This record gives sequence, C-alpha cells and structure tokens, in this order.
Amino acid sequence: MQKTAKTQDANPIGEASKKSYRKKYYGPYYNPVMPQPAAKQEFVGDACTLGRGAAAVLLQIAFKGVGLGVAVHDRFTVQPVEHARGSIIYIFAMAFGTEAERRIVTDATHHEHSRAEVPVTVNDVDLRLWVAATIYWSLLTGYEEVLGKLDSQTANQVYKEFSIMATGLRVPLPPADRLAFREYWDKTVSELWDDR
Repeated sequence: MQKTAKTQDANPIGEASKKSYRKKYYGPYYNPVMPQPAAKQEFVGDACTLGRGAAAVLLQIAFKGVGLGVAVHDRFTVQPVEHARGSIIYIFAMAFGTEAERRIVTDATHHEHSRAEVPVTVNDVDLRLWVAATIYWSLLTGYEEVLGKLDSQTANQVYKEFSIMATGLRVPLPPADRLAFREYWDKTVSELWDDR
C-alpha cells in the first residue's frame, strides 16, 4: 500500500498527484478559446516543418537572456537530444493535445523553468515571447520553403492558432496579427545583430 502511494506521488501527471503538482508549480496560463485548430495541426503535422528546428534553437540562444539561461542552467550541450525532445513534445502537445494534456505539458515546462537560478529569469515575458516567435518562424519557413507560400487567409488562420504556443508559455499578449509579428521579428533580429 505504501509503495503504491509513493509511486503515485513521484509521478507528476498521475491522478493522485495532479492537483498538488499543479498547486505547487502551476502559474498563469493564457489559453484563448479557439476553434478546432485544423490549420495548425496540418501545418505542424508535416515533417518538413521540423527541418528548421536547429535554426530556432540558435536564434533562441542568440537572444541574450535566453542564452544566459542556457549557459547557466540548461544542459543543452550535454543533452541536446533531450532538449530537442522536450521542445517537440511541447509543440505537438499544443497542436494536437486536449486541454488537459496541454495543461500537463505546460505545467511540466513551467516546473523546469522554475528550477533555473539565473540573473535573468526564464519567467521574463520577453524571453518567452522570443522562444514562441522562433517556434512559429521556424515551422512557417520550413513549411513554405518545401510546399510553397500559404495563401493570406490560411496564413492568418495559422498565425491565430499558433498564438497558443506563446500563451502556453504564459505570454499574455503575443503580437496581434502577422503584420505586428513581422515588425516584432524584424526589430528583434536587428537587435540581435546590434548586440554582437
């Protein structure tokens, strides 16, 4: 009997411990009410979209705060496959998961982030927005380079559905539309070069 209780408590997503796990680590979760994300699912589900994953990672760590967090806390250079797997799990859970599955994955993500002890906190909204932006950018460019440009209506729908990638990382207000995202992206990328 005691062994069973220990096993359940050790499992952060087991039925017996979901509530306590969430209470301890769960933070603000911004999840817009959205229709079935069919455009995003088709987009993420295509293998060609993952080809830009390495570019996304490099852009993430080029951002000063993210790079500092990785250097001090993350074991990216020691366990790159583990790091990539965590990112892919997050992306696919947010694209295909149920509401409950999304919450489990975001709770686990926030728990990992809460363990970081760095001068620039991983809970900084700017850092989380940049990570979400690189995910969107890398998947979009990977898809369009292989399968061609999305038409305007589909591109708008994909962007709208992709907002959950940011809101799941506790970014309350990602850029409102594709134009706002492009302005944010160009400005941030130019600042990355200015920091060199």
